Amino acid sequence: MNKIKLLVGTALMGSLFSTAVFATDSGVPQAEKIVHPEGLSRQHLGSTVRLNFVVDANGRPQDVTVVSPTDRRLSESVVTAVSQWRFAPATQHGLPVSKRVTLPLEIQASGAVVAPALAAVTDAPQAEIIVNPVGVSRQHVGSTVTLTLTVDESGRPHDITLVSPADRRLTQSVVEAVSQWRFTPAMQDGMPVSQRITIPLEIQA
Repeated sequence: MNKIKLLVGTALMGSLFSTAVFATDSGVPQAEKIVHPEGLSRQHLGSTVRLNFVVDANGRPQDVTVVSPTDRRLSESVVTAVSQWRFAPATQHGLPVSKRVTLPLEIQASGAVVAPALAAVTDAPQAEIIVNPVGVSRQHVGSTVTLTLTVDESGRPHDITLVSPADRRLTQSVVEAVSQWRFTPAMQDGMPVSQRITIPLEIQA
C-alpha cells in the first residue's frame, strides 16, 4: 500500500504537508505542599535560587535541577526539599499533563523559602523532519488523530501516545512514523529544554 501523507498545518516549504504551531500544555502547575530546605549556611540566607524541573501529571516534581547559583551544599538542600513538594498539575482539555517549569526561590532569614511564581517553558518545538506512516488502511484516510509526545532537548520525540482514535494498527503505524521525526526543541532563556506537546494530524490519501 502507498504511503499515507500527514497534514499537520498549512505550508512547509518543499513538502507535501505543513506544520502549524503545535499546541503546548495549557496552564501552569500550582504548589500545594511546600517543604523548606534544611541545613543551609547563613551565607545563603537572602539569596535567590533558580530551579528547573518537570511537574508530572500526578503533581510530583521530576528532574529537579538548580540553574543558579551552583553551590553544591545549597543545591543538594534545595533539591531535596523541592523534590518533596506537591502540585496541582497543569491541565489540557480538562486532563492533567506534565509541564516543565522554572521556579525562582527566595531564601529568607528564617531559612524558609518564598516562591514568587512558576514559569512555563516558552517557544514550542517545531518539526524539521517529518516521516509519513506506511500501511495505513484506506478507512482511516480523511480522519484526524491526536498525539501527545515529549520532544527532548536534542529534538527527538519520546513517550508518543495516540489520544484518538484508538485503532491498534493505526496507532502502531503513526507512532512508528512520528518516532522518526526530528524537531527544533523548545527554548527557555536561550537553552533547549524538553517539552510535552500535542499534535493533531490529518491523514490524507
